[in-house]
Amino acid sequence: MGSPKESLILTKGLRVAVLIGIIGMVGSVYTWQTPMYPIYHIYEYEGDVILFDGFPMLEIAVPHEGKIVIEGLTTNGTPIMIELYESWRSNDPIATIENVTDIRNVFLAGAASKEASPPVFRISRYDNQSVLVSLSIRFWGTYLSTDYLVVGPSIFTVLVIPLLYAIHKHWGQTPTRRGWAILIIIVLSAGLITPVLVYNYSGWGTILRHDDVQDVQVHSFSLNTTNPTHEFNTSIETGPDAFMRIANFTTGNVPVAITIILDNDSRQLNLSSVKTITPSLLQFEFPKENVSELTVRLSRLALDATVNMSIETVLNVWEPWNDPLLFILSAYIGLIALIAAIIIPDEKEHLDSDVPSES
Repeated sequence: MGSPKESLILTKGLRVAVLIGIIGMVGSVYTWQTPMYPIYHIYEYEGDVILFDGFPMLEIAVPHEGKIVIEGLTTNGTPIMIELYESWRSNDPIATIENVTDIRNVFLAGAASKEASPPVFRISRYDNQSVLVSLSIRFWGTYLSTDYLVVGPSIFTVLVIPLLYAIHKHWGQTPTRRGWAILIIIVLSAGLITPVLVYNYSGWGTILRHDDVQDVQVHSFSLNTTNPTHEFNTSIETGPDAFMRIANFTTGNVPVAITIILDNDSRQLNLSSVKTITPSLLQFEFPKENVSELTVRLSRLALDATVNMSIETVLNVWEPWNDPLLFILSAYIGLIALIAAIIIPDEKEHLDSDVPSES
């Protein structure tokens, strides 16, 4: 008859080695390729551009951008034209602003929907005159953490080494009944703890920004020969992380003049000719600081027009790409199970503690 197998005593160190090894095996399965996750970024540009015969148009477009905001624009007094396109592939503008020499106090934004391509602003000169344009622009958007994939072992694979060493060292030994129960608890604990480690390693918790619309006031106005001008006022009440904007602005592709006044006549935006055909991309954003009242004045130009818009209160929300709550709860449960697995004595240790010591 063969000799009975030696019992395996699950010491505290051996239990930790098993735990780390199981985490390494499970984690390796979910991290076998380079992590790819969206990263939100804000990029600012401020400088001067000269439009001349060799460079008659400036295109403002950056891949992966969800929103482009012209926060300031001035020329040397020569007017320019600003066109907004749905993407760089578009041939027809969805918004056109003519005879522009100055944009300040109110931000001009091109914001794409979630499904659309990044918007494009094109700034052009008139005739053959050289124009000096001073710009202050901010880009908002996301890009992937990497643009390539590498398949292979991850850092989690290294965690398997202690388990392999323990198996080699204790080969041929068999856990006791209590030992098997402890091993099962350790495996369950590792399975519950690993997701939160993979969550952090893979970048699932990266913080992204989105606009949460809090309040919407919808307006529609008809401009005709009888009523060539319309003006309305509204108060602005926002918190520290909120701002207001005019969104969904459309004129039915008929040019109109618009004046936006903030608090008093010294802070305003005058655009002598604006026309849009798509209500979602062109927006007028107002600074968060020191703005409590808004006045909008619309004027008819050559043709009757119907102007639609919404005044929105928007909250800047920064949230993780994936909600970490379930991963954190899983890790807590796993830690509780781990503590139980660590403090439970092995069966042989338990029996040895019951044997009276020699006097």
